[in-house]
Amino acid sequence: MTIRIDYTNMLAGAVAGGVSATDWEAAQRDFAGVHGAVQALRATGALGFLDLPGNAALHAQSTAFAAGAPLCKHDWNALSGAERGGWPRLHVLDNVDPGTIAALLARLDLQRALFLVTSKSGGTAETMAQYLIVRGQLNARFGDGARDHLVFVTDPKNGALRDIARQEGVPALDIPPNVGGRFSVLTPVGVLPAALLGVDTAALLAGAADMAARCDTATLRDNPGAVFGVLQWLADTTLGRGVHVLMPYSDPLRDIAAWFVQLWAESLGKHRAAGDPGVGPTPLASHGATDQHSQVQLFMEGTPNKTISFIQLGEHPVDVPIPALHQDVP
Repeated sequence: MTIRIDYTNMLAGAVAGGVSATDWEAAQRDFAGVHGAVQALRATGALGFLDLPGNAALHAQSTAFAAGAPLCKHDWNALSGAERGGWPRLHVLDNVDPGTIAALLARLDLQRALFLVTSKSGGTAETMAQYLIVRGQLNARFGDGARDHLVFVTDPKNGALRDIARQEGVPALDIPPNVGGRFSVLTPVGVLPAALLGVDTAALLAGAADMAARCDTATLRDNPGAVFGVLQWLADTTLGRGVHVLMPYSDPLRDIAAWFVQLWAESLGKHRAAGDPGVGPTPLASHGATDQHSQVQLFMEGTPNKTISFIQLGEHPVDVPIPALHQDVP
Protein backbone atom coordinates (compact mmCIF):
# COMPACT_ATOMS: atom_id res chain seq x y z
CA MET A 1 0.00 0.00 0.00
CA THR A 2 1.37 3.40 -0.99
CA ILE A 3 1.60 6.28 1.47
CA ARG A 4 -0.51 9.22 0.34
CA ILE A 5 -0.42 12.76 1.71
CA ASP A 6 -3.38 15.13 1.40
CA TYR A 7 -2.23 18.65 2.23
CA THR A 8 -5.32 20.49 0.99
CA ASN A 9 -6.15 21.91 4.40
CA MET A 10 -2.67 23.37 4.85
CA LEU A 11 -3.26 25.88 2.04
CA ALA A 12 -4.96 29.26 2.27
CA GLY A 13 -7.33 28.39 -0.55
CA ALA A 14 -8.98 25.76 1.66
CA VAL A 15 -8.73 27.18 5.19
CA ALA A 16 -8.36 30.58 6.77
CA GLY A 17 -4.81 31.19 7.92
CA GLY A 18 -3.25 28.55 5.68
CA VAL A 19 -0.03 28.77 3.68
CA SER A 20 -0.45 31.41 0.97
CA ALA A 21 -0.34 30.53 -2.71
CA THR A 22 2.59 32.93 -3.12
CA ASP A 23 4.68 31.22 -0.45
CA TRP A 24 3.80 27.75 -1.71
CA GLU A 25 4.72 28.61 -5.30
CA ALA A 26 8.01 30.18 -4.16
CA ALA A 27 8.83 27.05 -2.17
CA GLN A 28 8.27 24.89 -5.23
CA ARG A 29 10.64 27.05 -7.27
CA ASP A 30 13.31 26.99 -4.56
CA PHE A 31 13.07 23.32 -3.67
CA ALA A 32 15.31 22.03 -6.46
CA GLY A 33 18.23 23.90 -4.90
CA VAL A 34 17.46 22.48 -1.47
CA HIS A 35 17.20 18.98 -2.90
CA GLY A 36 20.54 19.42 -4.63
CA ALA A 37 22.17 20.47 -1.37
CA VAL A 38 20.81 17.36 0.35
CA GLN A 39 22.11 15.15 -2.44
CA ALA A 40 25.54 16.77 -2.22
CA LEU A 41 25.60 16.13 1.52
CA ARG A 42 24.47 12.55 0.94
CA ALA A 43 27.36 12.03 -1.47
CA THR A 44 29.81 12.78 1.35
CA GLY A 45 28.40 9.87 3.38
CA ALA A 46 26.97 12.16 6.06
CA LEU A 47 23.40 10.93 5.55
CA GLY A 48 23.96 7.21 5.84
CA PHE A 49 20.38 6.49 6.86
CA LEU A 50 19.22 7.28 3.31
CA ASP A 51 21.13 4.25 2.02
CA LEU A 52 19.89 1.74 4.60
CA PRO A 53 16.99 0.28 2.55
CA GLY A 54 19.46 -1.00 -0.04
CA ASN A 55 22.17 -2.22 2.34
CA ALA A 56 21.84 -5.96 1.76
CA ALA A 57 24.93 -6.88 3.79
CA LEU A 58 23.63 -5.09 6.88
CA HIS A 59 20.21 -6.71 6.46
CA ALA A 60 21.88 -10.12 6.22
CA GLN A 61 23.45 -9.68 9.67
CA SER A 62 19.99 -9.58 11.24
CA THR A 63 18.36 -12.33 9.19
CA ALA A 64 21.32 -14.68 9.62
CA PHE A 65 21.30 -14.26 13.39
CA ALA A 66 17.51 -14.61 13.59
CA ALA A 67 17.58 -17.80 11.51
CA GLY A 68 20.08 -19.39 13.88
CA ALA A 69 18.72 -18.04 17.15
CA PRO A 70 17.36 -20.60 19.65
CA LEU A 71 13.99 -18.87 19.48
CA CYS A 72 10.82 -19.06 17.48
CA LYS A 73 9.11 -16.00 16.15
CA HIS A 74 5.81 -14.15 15.65
CA ASP A 75 3.08 -11.88 16.86
CA TRP A 76 2.81 -9.84 20.05
CA ASN A 77 2.88 -10.13 23.81
CA ALA A 78 -0.84 -10.34 24.51
CA LEU A 79 -1.21 -13.70 22.76
CA SER A 80 -0.68 -17.02 24.50
CA GLY A 81 2.25 -19.19 23.58
CA ALA A 82 -0.03 -21.43 21.53
CA GLU A 83 -1.55 -18.47 19.71
CA ARG A 84 1.92 -17.13 18.97
CA GLY A 85 2.97 -20.49 17.60
CA GLY A 86 5.84 -20.51 20.07
CA TRP A 87 7.34 -17.28 18.80
CA PRO A 88 8.75 -14.91 21.43
CA ARG A 89 7.35 -11.94 23.20
CA LEU A 90 9.25 -8.67 22.90
CA HIS A 91 9.85 -6.47 25.95
CA VAL A 92 11.51 -3.08 25.52
CA LEU A 93 13.23 -1.53 28.53
CA ASP A 94 13.46 2.08 27.38
CA ASN A 95 13.79 3.59 30.85
CA VAL A 96 15.80 2.95 34.00
CA ASP A 97 12.88 2.83 36.42
CA PRO A 98 13.95 0.18 38.96
CA GLY A 99 10.41 -1.03 39.53
CA THR A 100 9.88 -1.76 35.84
CA ILE A 101 13.22 -3.52 35.47
CA ALA A 102 12.75 -5.62 38.59
CA ALA A 103 9.20 -6.61 37.63
CA LEU A 104 10.24 -7.73 34.15
CA LEU A 105 13.23 -9.75 35.35
CA ALA A 106 11.08 -11.38 38.02
CA ARG A 107 8.66 -12.79 35.47
CA LEU A 108 11.11 -13.72 32.70
CA ASP A 109 12.31 -17.28 32.28
CA LEU A 110 16.04 -16.54 31.91
CA GLN A 111 16.65 -19.98 30.42
CA ARG A 112 14.51 -18.99 27.41
CA ALA A 113 15.39 -15.28 27.26
CA LEU A 114 17.60 -13.44 24.80
CA PHE A 115 18.69 -9.90 25.66
CA LEU A 116 19.43 -7.43 22.87
CA VAL A 117 21.71 -4.70 24.22
CA THR A 118 21.60 -1.69 21.91
CA SER A 119 23.83 1.39 22.08
CA LYS A 120 25.29 3.29 19.13
CA SER A 121 28.25 4.49 21.19
CA GLY A 122 28.56 1.26 23.11
CA GLY A 123 28.56 3.14 26.39
CA THR A 124 25.17 4.84 26.85
CA ALA A 125 24.75 5.18 30.62
CA GLU A 126 21.16 3.96 30.81
CA THR A 127 21.80 1.01 28.50
CA MET A 128 24.95 -0.03 30.33
CA ALA A 129 23.21 0.18 33.71
CA GLN A 130 20.50 -2.18 32.46
CA TYR A 131 23.09 -4.46 30.87
CA LEU A 132 25.07 -4.76 34.11
CA ILE A 133 21.91 -5.64 36.05
CA VAL A 134 20.93 -8.30 33.53
CA ARG A 135 24.49 -9.60 33.16
CA GLY A 136 24.76 -10.03 36.90
CA GLN A 137 21.70 -12.26 36.94
CA LEU A 138 22.83 -14.20 33.87
CA ASN A 139 26.29 -14.78 35.36
CA ALA A 140 24.80 -16.01 38.61
CA ARG A 141 22.52 -18.43 36.77
CA PHE A 142 24.63 -19.61 33.83
CA GLY A 143 28.26 -18.70 34.49
CA ASP A 144 30.19 -18.71 31.21
CA GLY A 145 26.95 -19.59 29.42
CA ALA A 146 25.64 -16.08 30.05
CA ARG A 147 26.94 -15.00 26.64
CA ASP A 148 24.46 -17.38 24.97
CA HIS A 149 21.65 -15.13 26.17
CA LEU A 150 23.11 -11.88 24.81
CA VAL A 151 23.53 -10.07 21.53
CA PHE A 152 24.92 -6.56 21.18
CA VAL A 153 23.96 -3.98 18.56
CA THR A 154 26.59 -1.26 18.49
CA ASP A 155 29.39 0.50 16.62
CA PRO A 156 31.36 -1.91 14.41
CA LYS A 157 34.73 -1.01 15.94
CA ASN A 158 34.55 1.18 19.03
CA GLY A 159 32.92 1.36 22.45
CA ALA A 160 32.58 -0.75 25.58
CA LEU A 161 30.05 -3.17 24.10
CA ARG A 162 32.27 -3.90 21.12
CA ASP A 163 35.23 -4.48 23.46
CA ILE A 164 33.20 -6.90 25.59
CA ALA A 165 32.00 -8.70 22.47
CA ARG A 166 35.57 -9.22 21.29
CA GLN A 167 36.81 -10.38 24.68
CA GLU A 168 33.96 -12.76 25.47
CA GLY A 169 32.62 -13.86 22.10
CA VAL A 170 29.23 -12.23 22.50
CA PRO A 171 27.51 -11.88 19.09
CA ALA A 172 27.55 -8.23 17.99
CA LEU A 173 25.77 -6.64 15.03
CA ASP A 174 26.70 -3.30 13.49
CA ILE A 175 25.22 0.17 13.52
CA PRO A 176 27.03 1.98 10.67
CA PRO A 177 29.15 4.88 11.97
CA ASN A 178 27.46 7.34 9.60
CA VAL A 179 23.95 6.52 10.86
CA GLY A 180 22.78 8.44 13.91
CA GLY A 181 21.02 6.47 16.61
CA ARG A 182 17.66 8.13 16.03
CA PHE A 183 17.84 7.18 12.34
CA SER A 184 18.90 3.58 12.95
CA VAL A 185 15.57 1.75 12.79
CA LEU A 186 16.50 0.08 9.47
CA THR A 187 19.80 -1.20 10.88
CA PRO A 188 19.93 -4.22 13.23
CA VAL A 189 18.56 -1.86 15.91
CA GLY A 190 15.10 -2.39 14.44
CA VAL A 191 15.56 -5.12 11.86
CA LEU A 192 16.97 -7.75 14.25
CA PRO A 193 14.05 -7.71 16.71
CA ALA A 194 11.65 -7.58 13.77
CA ALA A 195 13.30 -10.65 12.24
CA LEU A 196 13.16 -12.51 15.56
CA LEU A 197 9.41 -11.82 15.68
CA GLY A 198 8.86 -13.18 12.20
CA VAL A 199 8.39 -9.89 10.36
CA ASP A 200 9.15 -10.09 6.63
CA THR A 201 12.11 -7.75 6.86
CA ALA A 202 12.86 -7.99 3.14
CA ALA A 203 9.39 -6.63 2.42
CA LEU A 204 9.86 -4.00 5.11
CA LEU A 205 13.06 -2.75 3.50
CA ALA A 206 11.50 -2.94 0.03
CA GLY A 207 8.78 -0.60 1.25
CA ALA A 208 11.40 1.75 2.66
CA ALA A 209 13.28 1.66 -0.64
CA ASP A 210 10.11 2.51 -2.54
CA MET A 211 9.43 5.51 -0.30
CA ALA A 212 13.06 6.62 -0.54
CA ALA A 213 12.76 6.59 -4.33
CA ARG A 214 9.57 8.67 -4.19
CA CYS A 215 11.37 11.21 -2.02
CA ASP A 216 14.37 11.38 -4.34
CA THR A 217 12.91 13.91 -6.77
CA ALA A 218 13.61 17.62 -7.03
CA THR A 219 9.97 18.30 -7.99
CA LEU A 220 8.36 19.32 -4.73
CA ARG A 221 4.79 18.31 -5.58
CA ASP A 222 5.95 14.76 -6.38
CA ASN A 223 8.03 14.36 -3.22
CA PRO A 224 5.74 13.40 -0.30
CA GLY A 225 8.40 13.75 2.39
CA ALA A 226 9.41 17.17 1.14
CA VAL A 227 5.80 18.33 0.84
CA PHE A 228 5.22 17.56 4.50
CA GLY A 229 8.50 19.12 5.63
CA VAL A 230 8.21 22.27 3.53
CA LEU A 231 4.62 22.95 4.58
CA GLN A 232 5.52 22.54 8.25
CA TRP A 233 8.48 24.89 7.76
CA LEU A 234 6.28 27.49 6.06
CA ALA A 235 3.68 27.18 8.80
CA ASP A 236 6.36 27.88 11.39
CA THR A 237 8.23 30.67 9.61
CA THR A 238 5.38 32.51 7.88
CA LEU A 239 2.31 31.76 10.00
CA GLY A 240 3.72 31.50 13.52
CA ARG A 241 2.47 27.93 13.84
CA GLY A 242 5.45 26.39 15.57
CA VAL A 243 3.78 23.41 17.28
CA HIS A 244 3.38 20.46 14.92
CA VAL A 245 0.96 17.78 16.09
CA LEU A 246 0.98 14.29 14.58
CA MET A 247 -2.29 12.54 15.43
CA PRO A 248 -2.86 8.90 14.43
CA TYR A 249 -6.36 7.46 14.74
CA SER A 250 -5.16 3.89 14.16
CA ASP A 251 -3.67 2.08 17.15
CA PRO A 252 -0.86 0.41 15.13
CA LEU A 253 0.36 3.90 14.20
CA ARG A 254 0.58 5.30 17.73
CA ASP A 255 4.31 4.62 18.00
CA ILE A 256 4.88 6.39 14.68
CA ALA A 257 3.87 9.61 16.42
CA ALA A 258 6.41 9.03 19.19
CA TRP A 259 9.09 8.26 16.60
CA PHE A 260 8.22 11.44 14.70
CA VAL A 261 8.65 13.45 17.90
CA GLN A 262 12.09 11.97 18.52
CA LEU A 263 13.32 12.43 14.96
CA TRP A 264 12.07 16.00 14.69
CA ALA A 265 12.96 17.25 18.17
CA GLU A 266 16.32 15.55 18.60
CA SER A 267 17.49 16.54 15.13
CA LEU A 268 16.56 20.22 15.50
CA GLY A 269 17.69 20.32 19.10
CA LYS A 270 21.25 19.47 18.11
CA HIS A 271 21.74 22.49 15.87
CA ARG A 272 21.25 25.62 17.94
CA ALA A 273 23.96 28.17 17.17
CA ALA A 274 25.39 30.58 19.73
CA GLY A 275 23.03 33.51 20.15
CA ASP A 276 20.22 31.83 18.20
CA PRO A 277 16.92 32.35 20.05
CA GLY A 278 15.53 29.04 18.80
CA VAL A 279 16.05 26.27 16.30
CA GLY A 280 12.63 25.40 14.96
CA PRO A 281 9.15 24.08 15.68
CA THR A 282 8.16 21.71 18.46
CA PRO A 283 6.63 18.29 17.61
CA LEU A 284 3.79 16.86 19.68
CA ALA A 285 2.25 13.38 19.62
CA SER A 286 -1.51 13.16 20.07
CA HIS A 287 -3.69 10.07 19.77
CA GLY A 288 -7.22 9.83 18.45
CA ALA A 289 -9.75 9.27 19.72
CA THR A 290 -8.23 9.50 23.23
CA ASP A 291 -6.90 13.03 22.88
CA GLN A 292 -9.84 14.14 20.77
CA HIS A 293 -11.67 14.60 24.05
CA SER A 294 -8.83 16.40 25.82
CA GLN A 295 -6.16 18.12 23.75
CA VAL A 296 -8.24 18.82 20.64
CA GLN A 297 -10.48 21.21 22.55
CA LEU A 298 -7.41 23.29 23.36
CA PHE A 299 -6.09 22.93 19.82
CA MET A 300 -9.33 24.40 18.49
CA GLU A 301 -9.91 27.14 21.07
CA GLY A 302 -6.39 27.90 22.28
CA THR A 303 -3.58 29.92 20.72
CA PRO A 304 -3.57 29.38 16.91
CA ASN A 305 0.07 28.29 16.85
CA LYS A 306 -0.31 24.67 15.73
CA THR A 307 -0.65 22.46 12.70
CA ILE A 308 -2.26 19.04 13.03
CA SER A 309 -1.48 16.13 10.72
CA PHE A 310 -3.84 13.16 10.94
CA ILE A 311 -2.54 9.74 9.92
CA GLN A 312 -4.54 6.58 9.38
CA LEU A 313 -4.37 3.16 7.77
CA GLY A 314 -5.65 3.01 4.22
CA GLU A 315 -7.38 -0.28 5.02
CA HIS A 316 -7.98 -1.94 8.37
CA PRO A 317 -7.26 -5.68 8.57
CA VAL A 318 -10.74 -6.33 9.99
CA ASP A 319 -14.15 -4.69 9.90
CA VAL A 320 -16.26 -4.66 13.08
CA PRO A 321 -19.91 -3.89 12.25
CA ILE A 322 -21.95 -1.83 14.71
CA PRO A 323 -25.28 -3.62 15.37
CA ALA A 324 -28.49 -1.66 14.82
CA LEU A 325 -29.72 -2.01 18.41
CA HIS A 326 -31.91 0.23 20.60
CA GLN A 327 -33.63 1.76 17.60
CA ASP A 328 -36.42 3.01 19.86
CA VAL A 329 -34.03 5.15 21.91
CA PRO A 330 -33.68 8.69 20.47
